[in-house]
Amino acid sequence: VPAFNKMRVTATKKYFEDQDPEAVEARPLLYTSFLTRGPDDSPVYTGVDTYEKLRGALDERLAEYNEGNPVMNLVLFQQAMDHVTRIARIIDLPAGNAMLVGVGGS
Repeated sequence: VPAFNKMRVTATKKYFEDQDPEAVEARPLLYTSFLTRGPDDSPVYTGVDTYEKLRGALDERLAEYNEGNPVMNLVLFQQAMDHVTRIARIIDLPAGNAMLVGVGGS
């Protein structure tokens, strides 16, 4: 990811001279459909402005989940939020599925 962010800043400097490369680098390169709803209450695929906004939306969804299910206490650090947006994008696809591999209990 750091190498990609460096390429993104370089491309911004080269092709978008009127943009501040540091401002571009500061904005997370994340898109999701669970932040915004359209006029007909359908999800709108849109960019994430800040991690704080994303954390707020994820906290709301987690609270909704915890109201009707056994409580799931999650720590939403930056990498976890990145993964949630990726998984949500995959699940939104027709027949979307993913194999998640990790250490149990982590």
